[in-house]
Amino acid sequence: METSLYVQGGVGGTTFADTIQEIVQEGKFDRLDVAVAYATTGGVNIVLDAIEGRDFQITWLLGLDDAITQPSVLKLLWDREDSLLNVCSLGPRRRFHPKVFRFWSSHNAKRSALLLGSGNLTNHGLKRNAEAGALLLAQTNNEAKQHRRAWNSLISFGENLSAERLAEYEVEYKRAKKSRSKTSKKSKLAILGDGELESKKDEPLAHNGVRWIDIRSAMANGREIEFPKAMTQYLGLPAQGKAPVEVSLRGKAGDVVAATFKFREDNGMWRIHIPKEIPGSDRLRMKANGKLQPSTKAVLLSDDPTAEATFLVSFVELDSDEYKKLVVRAEDGKLSGRTKPGVGGRNYGVF
Repeated sequence: METSLYVQGGVGGTTFADTIQEIVQEGKFDRLDVAVAYATTGGVNIVLDAIEGRDFQITWLLGLDDAITQPSVLKLLWDREDSLLNVCSLGPRRRFHPKVFRFWSSHNAKRSALLLGSGNLTNHGLKRNAEAGALLLAQTNNEAKQHRRAWNSLISFGENLSAERLAEYEVEYKRAKKSRSKTSKKSKLAILGDGELESKKDEPLAHNGVRWIDIRSAMANGREIEFPKAMTQYLGLPAQGKAPVEVSLRGKAGDVVAATFKFREDNGMWRIHIPKEIPGSDRLRMKANGKLQPSTKAVLLSDDPTAEATFLVSFVELDSDEYKKLVVRAEDGKLSGRTKPGVGGRNYGVF
């Protein structure tokens, strides 16, 4: 069995999120089994984004001990056609506490990969926390069977989530949320098990806030900017529909101009054209030696508190302290990611 060891959180190190995406992109697997102690929307979205556009079926086994797994996660996965949801609660004297991702193929019994980690299915657990883990790649049918037996042992702890159990758990979750010892009375945020934050009012932190994304090689001199599907709900765009969406943009000068989000069938992204009337949009991509260079800026779309469906538009340099703060706040705000791995990817976030 081929074994690789991982340490997350060190300088230049990889993350569990990167590893999951790399395994999916190899195209060898079409099934995924996930067993974790705790899950948040940020962590689940990392997995769902990785398999987007691919024919994957996922079996989830999520722990409910300590009431840290978010009810919103259970509701999200309950209705997905590509997902089979199971839950487990072993308390009060012991905990369901694994962190296992099993990738396998329904067409080739020999193909199996077992990613074992210390990180939970949370944004912090898969990206930010100092974690350690191992990737076990099966080389034979017998080794693949070992993976399957391990999963069968785990899934035996689980049960299907009923409407009654979900209702009970929502009550448990709200009660536990109020009593979290680390929560500041003056703060609007509650702290979850992996150090992640959420609104005390069960509101997504990213709503009514800031969305940002690197511009890089955007068309129209950097003004044709595309946003990945993961950001759809935070931009007020339809999750399923593809009809153009009209919005208003306000620049630093205060003028409001109309703009349109258009869905692109070829890559599943939403594109918006930033009009020239927005200050700073004329210097997003500069030329050097006669060639147009990638942009060194990120665009920010912030909610305009004075008008509905209106975004305040601004730009920041990628090497600035302000940009570094954006990255940190997005990581704490439940949504941060990269459009694709490697040099061609663009960072994005919401808080």
